[in-house]
Amino acid sequence: MVWEIAVILDGDKTIISHYRRQETTSKNSEEYFRFLWELRLVFNKEMTQLQELKMGINDIEFNPNTISSVREKVESTLESLKFEDCVVSDLEDSSSEEE
Repeated sequence: MVWEIAVILDGDKTIISHYRRQETTSKNSEEYFRFLWELRLVFNKEMTQLQELKMGINDIEFNPNTISSVREKVESTLESLKFEDCVVSDLEDSSSEEE
């Protein structure tokens, strides 16, 4: 697991995204999950003013065999950290790349 940084030039703003994927230490497929969390800094185009700072979860993925009680516990624990556009999916359904 490594830290990654993305710089996004988006019209009148510049977004710096610092993110990392974390995963459970359990290799039991009935307990497995992982998530992507991000520190997002939004600046004006010239990068002279910080306009917004957010930290949250972008993506939560489960093994298709993960039991419902684990899914519910993970989702409820991470609920307050989820970005509005957070995606919850099974690994085989995910379009994100493996680390």
